[in-house]
Amino acid sequence: MKYIIASDFHGNIDSYERFRSVLDRIKPEKAILLGDFFDGGGAPSVNNELKKIFTPIIAVKGNCDAQTEFSALDAGLRDRFFYEEILGRRVGFTHGDMYGRGVLPPVLGEGDVVFFGHYHVPEISKSNGIWRVCVGSAGRPRGCSEASYCVFDGTTVKICALDTDETIAEAELK
Repeated sequence: MKYIIASDFHGNIDSYERFRSVLDRIKPEKAILLGDFFDGGGAPSVNNELKKIFTPIIAVKGNCDAQTEFSALDAGLRDRFFYEEILGRRVGFTHGDMYGRGVLPPVLGEGDVVFFGHYHVPEISKSNGIWRVCVGSAGRPRGCSEASYCVFDGTTVKICALDTDETIAEAELK
């Protein structure tokens, strides 16, 4: 099982194209996109890019995603948060404005993990027994960070640069 997780494209079509090449190369079972697909419009062009992806996509609504645009996406849609049981742990997926760095989803506990974007800077940390993974931003990185995506296989998290595939951060979830 392999998931590719990305966030915060903010309408950057070039980033969608680069992300699609990552998916074509890695061939994950699922792509999970954690919101902020748009930047003040652009639903037709974003949806056109998503239709070129043949990996199943789950999309979480971000704080910059208008409901009408988000509802038009060609993907499995989730509102603000969802989780799956993966190898005996709960794994949460959210944009990051509601849950993430400061506030954790109440369904998560010791050994669980939450993936989020919103902050645009990739990081992996563990606090109160829960792993927190900010996957960064695929379309509008901040600070000195690079455009990024995350690979998750149930036990290992690896955040990679979108342009070079170089590892930015990595952790074995123990």
